[in-house]
Amino acid sequence: MVQYNNVQNRLPKNFVFYRILSSMIFLAILAVMLYFSFGQGPTNGTVNGKPTVIDLEGLNRLLVIYGIPVLILLLFVLHDILYYLKYSFSVSDNSISVTSGVFVISTKIVDFKDIQNISSVRGPLLMLFGLSKLNGFTSSPGQLVVSTNSKNGTSTTSYRPDISIILNRNDAEQLREFMAKANDIQKVRVVS
Repeated sequence: MVQYNNVQNRLPKNFVFYRILSSMIFLAILAVMLYFSFGQGPTNGTVNGKPTVIDLEGLNRLLVIYGIPVLILLLFVLHDILYYLKYSFSVSDNSISVTSGVFVISTKIVDFKDIQNISSVRGPLLMLFGLSKLNGFTSSPGQLVVSTNSKNGTSTTSYRPDISIILNRNDAEQLREFMAKANDIQKVRVVS
């Protein structure tokens, strides 16, 4: 439950399990790719234009195929737990303050009057854990991300939210409504 009046709020406990499951899916895909790259026997290729053969045997093959993903998983789990412990946010009558980071802790304060768009995102993994991601967008140029395709020269524009909070679904809806009503309901466009 989100508490208001500048009380420090934490992420829901199932956030850690959501992030760990996301990491496990990613690393399972990585392990499959490593298996098909190195687990089928010698791999032919070139290094500096000279033909070479990568042949992993026994323990080396096991370390590459399974050891790398397990090590990365342990680092992801450690990162996710530290992120969960350091993350907090507080809501006042006219602003929201989000503190996040693992090695570098940063605090971002956004006034509700500056928020132009509030969106709520629920993907399959978020729904599995009963979570929803609440994104708040302002008109700041820092949230604009432009990427260019070097092959055909086309560019794509996307937006990075100024604030992003993962909450239980009901809490996210309540906070979204509170943020929309806090300033001017006509100004803020609520998107589902």
